[in-house]
Amino acid sequence: MLTYSGFLFASQYTVTLTSSRTFAAAPWNYTPIEVGLVLLAFGLGNVVRLPPARLSSLPSDPRRARAHTASSTARLGRRRALL
Repeated sequence: MLTYSGFLFASQYTVTLTSSRTFAAAPWNYTPIEVGLVLLAFGLGNVVRLPPARLSSLPSDPRRARAHTASSTARLGRRRALL
């Protein structure tokens, strides 16, 4: 768990550091406020993300888990058919 948390922290730190340096550099020349808004969007995206919502919809009963898996597979088949 500690390794996983460290990996998440390092990856988010790397993204924020490189994006701030990149957007402040030559082709974009963003002002510090614009760079801050880019980083704010990244931070809000981390707070409001979808994986926890998907995990909370999983059934806790193993018997219902099979039915949930079957219905998820059927939905995935319908999505692929639409593409």
